[in-house]
Amino acid sequence: MRRLNGRRIARRLWVGGPDGERGAVAVAMALLVPLLLAAAALAVDSAAQWMARNQVITGADSAALAQAMDCAVDNCGSSDNVKAKISYYFITNNKGSKLASLQPGTGWIQWDGNQRATRSQGTWEIHNLFGSAVGVTSTPLTVESMARWTGAPTALADLPLAVSLCAYDSTLHGLGSTSSTTTLTLHTDTAGPSCTVPGGGTASGTTVLTSGSSGCRQRSTVADQLGVATTQPADCTSSYLDGLVGSDIWVPVYDQSTATSAHVYAYAAMHVTSVSTASPASVTGYWTYGARQINTPDTVPTAPDLGARAVFLWDPDTWQGVRCPC
Repeated sequence: MRRLNGRRIARRLWVGGPDGERGAVAVAMALLVPLLLAAAALAVDSAAQWMARNQVITGADSAALAQAMDCAVDNCGSSDNVKAKISYYFITNNKGSKLASLQPGTGWIQWDGNQRATRSQGTWEIHNLFGSAVGVTSTPLTVESMARWTGAPTALADLPLAVSLCAYDSTLHGLGSTSSTTTLTLHTDTAGPSCTVPGGGTASGTTVLTSGSSGCRQRSTVADQLGVATTQPADCTSSYLDGLVGSDIWVPVYDQSTATSAHVYAYAAMHVTSVSTASPASVTGYWTYGARQINTPDTVPTAPDLGARAVFLWDPDTWQGVRCPC
């Protein structure tokens, strides 16, 4: 028997070692590659599901908001109109990426005038890109959204002008009625009707030209004190005023005023039918409903409702009454 000295042992280990390692690595890779591919597929499917989830949530939110915007202007619409919203926001909106499909018979939009709220709900099949390889082609996801409308608590008025509550009441002939129009002139007019306002005070006058505007617009919040200006802002140009024709503008309504300020009580909406660019300029139109979306507030606004309304998303868990499918 031949004796193996240290040099020969080392040589054999050197020759045999790498071959053994290569074999071990090959076995390890054979075991790991399927796991790595499965992990990659899971990551891709998870990312796709996250994108699809955001997409269908956006669609449900948009459907609830669109219905609330219509209801806020006293036009909740027919069943065909609602079906069109469902088709657009729940189905067409998802076709581009093809990440989700609405389950038949699960798309609903409902509203409640007492709650001043709308609710949308749908169940989607979220498509799995690689899950189908193991028999999981899709994952169901039910999404529910809710929107509300109230009297606007804040607004960007389209003119540096506020109208008295007394003048508003005396010229109101039903919101949306075109039988009678009102002209608002961009100046301070202390003459006009007087009346008792909520809270027991007395208000008078017709309009107040307000100061501190950004361009020809004025941002304010209910209960603000608007400053009184003496001259019309230079940015209230003829082209700007002409552009208001055919649109709904928002106007602050004040219930108290002094020589230097006016207290914002609420907001009204006027549909402008014509303008005069003479000095002082004026707009003519009729009081109507108007709706604008705002960010979700911390609490439901309690501002008086004179026709200018805020629309916002709200917690669907607060919906009262029957939940469709119904």
